[in-house]
Amino acid sequence: MPSTLISVEAACVGAGAASALGAGTRGSVVAVFSRATYVRTAGGLMAFTPPGTYPGPLHVLLAGPIPPLAAGTSVCIEPTRVVIGGVLELGLAAAERWTGHHPEPAALHAAKRLAGHAVAPIAAHAALLSQPWSGATDGWAMAVADGDIEWVARCLAGLGPGLTPSGDDVLAGVLLIARLLWGAAAEGRLLRCARRADTSELSAAFLLWAARGQSLAPVHGLLQAATEGRRTDAFRFAGLLAHVGASSGADLCLGMQRALDCLPVR
Repeated sequence: MPSTLISVEAACVGAGAASALGAGTRGSVVAVFSRATYVRTAGGLMAFTPPGTYPGPLHVLLAGPIPPLAAGTSVCIEPTRVVIGGVLELGLAAAERWTGHHPEPAALHAAKRLAGHAVAPIAAHAALLSQPWSGATDGWAMAVADGDIEWVARCLAGLGPGLTPSGDDVLAGVLLIARLLWGAAAEGRLLRCARRADTSELSAAFLLWAARGQSLAPVHGLLQAATEGRRTDAFRFAGLLAHVGASSGADLCLGMQRALDCLPVR
């Protein structure tokens, strides 16, 4: 390897990122943003993220910054490292595997009121509640109350502003809560909804993991705190989501709130 190879260690790897890493030996950079570099392999998408970002299902959280990369840059995946463009080495040997905590469905059902109250102030700022998107998505909340997740997905997928459109973020919140309240038996149905969503590759990857009950670390912290009756912590974790993206955290909270408030029990 050339002496100019830059080495950065990975601190933790989400479940989706682990699948992407384990699916092959080659990949490529597909998108680069200020807080994430997205790489596609045969196993799907993963996002290399800098220190200070939250763990998530697609995230490989790095211990240090990396230089800017260009879309199309080749990626070589080895058992203990990832080499990008022949100039950057990401060490995997010491990385922890991160998976978001799943509360028991009965425990979450008992904690729905507290969890819903915690996300409500953040959900009030969701982009999907503003025009023209609120008019274009009329009826989705009623579909949640009917348990018609398929209709919710058709209504919301791909709509609204943002890197992950607001409708997708709301849908992710609904899928997540549905998976956690309805349990593992519902996962196949929820995954089919996510796969049929007419949206971008990036959003689709997040939706698939929401359907498996996986989201950003503050979401899981909030739900765990709510099931354990830790009101202050639940509101604190919800507050962290207010700063995720331009409105992604607020839209995610909106989907979670509606699902917590009115999703029927299975």
